[in-house]
Amino acid sequence: MKTKTMVMTTAMLLALGAATVLNGQDARAAKKKVKATVKGSTLTISGKGAMSSKLKVKKSKQKKIKKIVVKKGVKSIPIGAFTKYQNVTSATVATSVKTIGERAFSCKKLKKLTIPGKFKLKTMKGDEAGYAVSGKVDTVTFNTNLDLVRAAAFNASNLVVKKSDPLYKSVDGVIYSKDGKAIVRVPFQRQEITLAKDCKVFSLQSVLYYNPDIEGDPVTKCQLKKITIPAGVKQVESDRYFSSVPSGRSGDRKDMAPGYWVSELLPGLQVDVQSKQLDGQSLVELLNMLYMNIDDLMKQLPDQISLKDNMYITSDHLLLKYVGKDSTVTIPEGVKKIGVRAFYDNQKITKL
Repeated sequence: MKTKTMVMTTAMLLALGAATVLNGQDARAAKKKVKATVKGSTLTISGKGAMSSKLKVKKSKQKKIKKIVVKKGVKSIPIGAFTKYQNVTSATVATSVKTIGERAFSCKKLKKLTIPGKFKLKTMKGDEAGYAVSGKVDTVTFNTNLDLVRAAAFNASNLVVKKSDPLYKSVDGVIYSKDGKAIVRVPFQRQEITLAKDCKVFSLQSVLYYNPDIEGDPVTKCQLKKITIPAGVKQVESDRYFSSVPSGRSGDRKDMAPGYWVSELLPGLQVDVQSKQLDGQSLVELLNMLYMNIDDLMKQLPDQISLKDNMYITSDHLLLKYVGKDSTVTIPEGVKKIGVRAFYDNQKITKL
């Protein structure tokens, strides 16, 4: 009898111990699960793992939320995660987040967004190209080093990189190279900009980049109306700081530069050229990439461009443009270079 009682007691103790262990595991699992909590006007997403698209907050509380905080431990944010919270003015996303869905922060009143500079963009069609992560927002601050492609995911007025970012820095909400010598990204919502005083290189991809859809057409692009190139700028270039290649296209963005893409991206852009240091190749870039009018450019730089026999020639002996209608054209002695598209659309020429 004693033996039977001891066996039963031992079995009960083992069962209770197992239940305690299981309950502890359940508690830890529950603690890790990503959840949403509301305190006052702040929505906090916390836990470990992926945020579910089914995570719900009562409708009565949704309108009251003005701040979103995604805590460290959360790994991903689903497509359109916070579109219901249209009164949100600020949001902070922890550095642990590695995947963010398109339109996750499309909140009409959003002013400030702090977010990782590198993440995988999740889209409804499963392609890296897609709509922006945010709607119009005043300032986006990156709390990790910036993957330059991700700058196009935000329809912002200011882009602020992390101070320790090894490649880039921000000056007045515009992204420049770390040494400040080249402009890299102008935020989509800027309408006017003057390059910083220390900037020496106007990289055209800073204004020609865009957020593509699946077909590669611009969904979001620069709204720039005027850009001033100050006296300190020495070069204009178009072959650095490209964005990613749209789906279904081969090669890189420079293959798409002159022509359709430029005229579509920045129609009617006013360019104020104050620098007298630009060489002929830089002027070629301004003409072909920004569709500047040749007479307007010459008017701004009378000492650097001359017109003779229907030929616009730079002071460093580069033939910028021929605008005549002769069938036979003779390039004058002294011209050392011929600019790209110098004879573009001159169909009457039969002998050169």
